[in-house]
Amino acid sequence: MVNLLKKERPDLLILIDAQGFNVPLAKRARKLGIKTCYYIAPQEWLWGTEKNARIVAQTLDKIIAIFEEEYQSYRALGANVVYHGHPLLDIVKPTLSKEEALKRFELNAAKPIVALCPGSRRQEFKTLLPILLQAGEKLKGQFPELQFAIPLASPKFRELLEKILRLSPLKVKIIEGYTYDVLTLSKVALAVSGTIVLESIILGAPVVMIYKLSRLTEFIGRKILGFKLSYFSLPNLLAREKIVPELVQEDCTPEKIFAEAASMLLNPEKQTRRFPAVLKKLGQPGAIRKAAEEILKM
Repeated sequence: MVNLLKKERPDLLILIDAQGFNVPLAKRARKLGIKTCYYIAPQEWLWGTEKNARIVAQTLDKIIAIFEEEYQSYRALGANVVYHGHPLLDIVKPTLSKEEALKRFELNAAKPIVALCPGSRRQEFKTLLPILLQAGEKLKGQFPELQFAIPLASPKFRELLEKILRLSPLKVKIIEGYTYDVLTLSKVALAVSGTIVLESIILGAPVVMIYKLSRLTEFIGRKILGFKLSYFSLPNLLAREKIVPELVQEDCTPEKIFAEAASMLLNPEKQTRRFPAVLKKLGQPGAIRKAAEEILKM
């Protein structure tokens, strides 16, 4: 990439996410006199240290923040930063009407749907999907009318997914390429920690967050890197309260997932009435177009 920058001499380098690669690249671009703009910038303001956040602030010509708190934090460190809202508000929308989706996915409109969302990494599938399936079996025992669906974002996991599903008695429909439509239909989503938890809330789907790290990774996170956040999921971090149940490590069991999901199926409003508090923190739609305009100004 550095060789390419030297050869092409672009007017602007736009960096998106991928902190480990993009921050060093931004430093090199700066030395070459190439302007830099970061969209979906490093979340040093949230997870990291003030020292690293200051490095980001001082390295970039412009940061386009996606959270108001991120904007305030980087601004306090002297960054040239702007904020127009979160891009997910523009992106997270179903592609089909509910009637079309039910017909295409061959789901029964009269029966509640539970989405099982086992992540986007092979290890997450292997570790967490069996736990979700066991929780699903318990839910099916108490609510026999339930239907289960897995929204599959990438076909590369289909073979592994089908292999794991064959080991479970639970009947689950795999739906590829329609994650937002599945979440829109769902009475509850059981989701691995990640963007999908926030996406569920945007689409109005009650959600339970789960995650399980190896004990070594947990030790490194807690003892060496010093993770001391009150919450793990973005909705809770943004609202500064526990809106989404977080079943992490020893709490990530079929029994506890079942208990939280059953509670939501019986009383979904207990969680959904608090969704506006999260959505308010994401700003207004139109963030992507405004980000493009900020880039063109440069």
